[in-house]
Amino acid sequence: MIIASSSKGYKIPTNHQNLIDFVEYTDSIVMLMLYRLKKFTDKIYMGTLQEVDLLDNLKYKKIKEILKQIGEN
Repeated sequence: MIIASSSKGYKIPTNHQNLIDFVEYTDSIVMLMLYRLKKFTDKIYMGTLQEVDLLDNLKYKKIKEILKQIGEN
């Protein structure tokens, strides 16, 4: 069973538009969080004269790659 969330709450999607609504809702939240994280980590990195890279850990490898892609757009 798929349960989708949107700005209207959680529901079982019953049509194509419900699925699109879920994708759009998720995109808006995830992208906003990624942009905020990038801005935050960049400010810390530059503010510490490039000494503190909060994502310099193997467990953050994937998110670091995603943020790099955001920076290139």
